[in-house]
Amino acid sequence: MRRAAISLALPFLLSAMFVLAAALSGPPPAREGAPPAREGAPPTASTPSPAPAPPPTAAPAPASPPTAAPAPAGQAEPARDTAPADSLPRLVDLGAGKCIPCKKMAPILEALRADYAGVVNVVFVDVWKDPKAGKPYKIRVIPTQVFFNAKDVEVFRHEGFFSREEIEKVFLEKFGVPPRKPGEGGATPPGER
Repeated sequence: MRRAAISLALPFLLSAMFVLAAALSGPPPAREGAPPAREGAPPTASTPSPAPAPPPTAAPAPASPPTAAPAPAGQAEPARDTAPADSLPRLVDLGAGKCIPCKKMAPILEALRADYAGVVNVVFVDVWKDPKAGKPYKIRVIPTQVFFNAKDVEVFRHEGFFSREEIEKVFLEKFGVPPRKPGEGGATPPGER
């Protein structure tokens, strides 16, 4: 019995001795190229902790999709690296024609495209048909909606299904474009309604 207790306690005692010896020996030697330790600073661990990540900020706008007439919701948009010529705010929906939430969003995007024509560009990019087209947007899931202001700066991002009402809230909050009734359409610029 006594022998079993000693054999169980021995690994614990050895590891405790190593920890105590390391603590008593002082800080580890400075690494080559590392800044000198500050006077009076507490000893550091042998492996430095990584610098804290910077706070999240709005991602820079990726390469802009086309300036020509957008493709229907089931078709992929070819990616281009020029800003839209008409300088309208833009909603880019990145999804796929066969993903279930994307299929549910297709009629919403079609209606938004018609109702906000000339006011907000609504673009669909099928990332399954053209995976390279989605890379600049750094998406993690589909569907992802990315909203760009008229200066082509990303102002909002949403992942997953997004209802018409929620999209219109973003249009109002970020673009100053009031909601429109389905079928209202027209190209009334923001601020002139």
